Amino acid sequence: MNGYAVYPVGLVRSSFKEPESPELLRKSPCQIEIDEAWSGAAEDIQVGDRLLVLYRFHLTESAPLKVHPRGDLSRPITGVFSTCSPRRPNFIGVGDCRVTDREGLTFHVEGLDALDGSPVIDIKPFKFREG
Repeated sequence: MNGYAVYPVGLVRSSFKEPESPELLRKSPCQIEIDEAWSGAAEDIQVGDRLLVLYRFHLTESAPLKVHPRGDLSRPITGVFSTCSPRRPNFIGVGDCRVTDREGLTFHVEGLDALDGSPVIDIKPFKFREG
């Protein structure tokens, strides 16, 4: 299997240092700090923009093929590609959020379910498509 290098473009800053329910994380504001090397890529992001953020599950250590959804043993074991489990083959998470404020290369966002210190891999505009 071939590998590919992925380099962070920034970090998530959150009050949550340990795993928590995605619903609680999404309700709590956090920040995305963009590395200075990527400042040009971030210059057009504005307050009110919706973003799709790809980040690394940096606290995850294993990637089984099947999991109990949400770690709930009463739920049937399920292939990881059919779940939102952080225990994934490449430890990549994705979430959408809205920019509520901006201070230089720090974006204050709502709706992101990443933990403090999560490396941000990429950011894309998030727009709904009809049809």
